[in-house]
Amino acid sequence: HPTQALLDSFSLYENLKDKYIHRIKLNGAQTDKLNFMIKDNVVSLNMNMKNEEKSQHGYFYNSYYFSTSYSIPQDVAQDKVTHKIDGDYFEIIMPKK
Repeated sequence: HPTQALLDSFSLYENLKDKYIHRIKLNGAQTDKLNFMIKDNVVSLNMNMKNEEKSQHGYFYNSYYFSTSYSIPQDVAQDKVTHKIDGDYFEIIMPKK
């Protein structure tokens, strides 16, 4: 499948013998703003960043929201799913049963 090959070449998704790994590029995002949740066999990651700035030219406000989710495959032990920060990537590790 061409899309799968493309993803694999960037190592954003790996289906290994004993686990699945999803990597999300953070692009320098503040990791303390990330919310990670597992519910109903779905892993979710979201982030809401707000920036306010006052200067002599006025008041600036911007907001950035990011959200992604992945279904947990049936061959994964949901209670064993973990996550970690690896450089500029958020990794979700899903061990197979």
